Amino acid sequence: MLSGTIKGFIDVGLPSRIHSRCPLNLDKTIFRRFAESIIALEREILSTYRTEIHIPLLIMTNEFNRKHIESGFQANNFYGLQEDQIVFFSQGSFPYIDDEGSCLMREKYRVFLPLPCTPDCSVAQR
Repeated sequence: MLSGTIKGFIDVGLPSRIHSRCPLNLDKTIFRRFAESIIALEREILSTYRTEIHIPLLIMTNEFNRKHIESGFQANNFYGLQEDQIVFFSQGSFPYIDDEGSCLMREKYRVFLPLPCTPDCSVAQR
């Protein structure tokens, strides 16, 4: 299983990790939980309305983790979803401008492009 900084592959440690008497298997990753929720909803709709639908799962990635996330889904057989139900899309990045209007640089000839809303922004400010 892939782990590290990709939050969707982390075991979120819900009650069954804490209480061994819990009859439910709650030791699942965030991605698995999303997929199983979609599958359950699809089954409920099929049972109630006799209509088969496929609800898409959209996963936002970035240039650093997209390949790892896609291969993690493949390694887990897309958590029971059909491959074409899962849409991976990348969030953009933008240059970080300091209070004086200067573009911050990661290296001498490389612009600092933090992902939106990440700790990289606060590190660059120091």
